[in-house]
Amino acid sequence: MTSKLILRMAARSGLILSVLMTTYACNFNADRTTKSHNLKYVQCDSDVPVPVTTGGVSTIDQVIFVCTGNDVEWFTDQDFKFTVVFDPASTPNDLFDPKKPPFQSQPDGGGTHKHTTGRLKVSNKAGKFKDYPYTIQATDITGKPVAASDPHVIPM
Repeated sequence: MTSKLILRMAARSGLILSVLMTTYACNFNADRTTKSHNLKYVQCDSDVPVPVTTGGVSTIDQVIFVCTGNDVEWFTDQDFKFTVVFDPASTPNDLFDPKKPPFQSQPDGGGTHKHTTGRLKVSNKAGKFKDYPYTIQATDITGKPVAASDPHVIPM
């Protein structure tokens, strides 16, 4: 191998390495305060609000991670009712204390949202790293069904 060939290979390798390091550094400095209950930002020190729209829940909330003692609340600021229905095969009765699913939205007495499930406390009996799939079944004010989604809750 000639010295010119070695120099070209080193330059290419250096360029590739610098691009990879820059990409890593940009991702490392990303804002981690946006969400605390999805896989990218898992933290156990906050409660978990899950906004519901007529399309279900947003993609960032399709999988939420919760910890024992967290309060989870599904809510909407639009004019429709919804029910959070867990897959019975996932044995969801151990997920929240003391309430058991399904959870139907009610008008928000506090006036913060139009409808809410209220705050549901994650039980210490919830299976760690267990997948609890659920669906959002929504109806508009006339009782007509609207789009649903298939999100998941996973205790940490």
